[in-house]
Amino acid sequence: MSFWQGLIDWWLGRQSEISRLREQLGKEFDVALERVEELETKIAELEKSSPPLPAVVRAEISYGDLAELFNNKFPDIPYFISDSTKYLCDIEDIQAFLEQDATNRLTYVTERFDCDDFTYRLMGQFSIPGWSEIAKGIIWTDKHALLGCVDANRDFWYIEPQSDSIQSKLESWQGSILKVIMM
Repeated sequence: MSFWQGLIDWWLGRQSEISRLREQLGKEFDVALERVEELETKIAELEKSSPPLPAVVRAEISYGDLAELFNNKFPDIPYFISDSTKYLCDIEDIQAFLEQDATNRLTYVTERFDCDDFTYRLMGQFSIPGWSEIAKGIIWTDKHALLGCVDANRDFWYIEPQSDSIQSKLESWQGSILKVIMM
């Protein structure tokens, strides 16, 4: 069965389930469905109107200093740094950003929406004024894709987009060999 046929079959199944519930519950179902739709609309509006607070910049780091940090911490790992200056915030600012972001609540689908997709999605979420200049970027290992960042103490952290965990070391399932860092 093709992906599209599966999607159509799922949709038709949902429609018949909705029809069955509508018959069973009558007017109560329609009122409840309207309320759900109203709440979904309000949630979408709140998400659009409530951008995250900008990070509190504590320091800046030059291209040369960031390159030195990478060379010391990750010898022989290729990296790409896109700007001549990056800004550093406290790791608590990153955690606060992650708490309001919904990337980790998305559904993992093997080969369709997996680690690289979560990573690109979260990196996109960070690509807004007040956050785009913070020292963070995409990391590829031998098994996984995730984000990394450098905080105001110049500590390097791994950010797991699927769970919002912030780690100082990779877990075994995330791989053991860094392939590339892009900041």
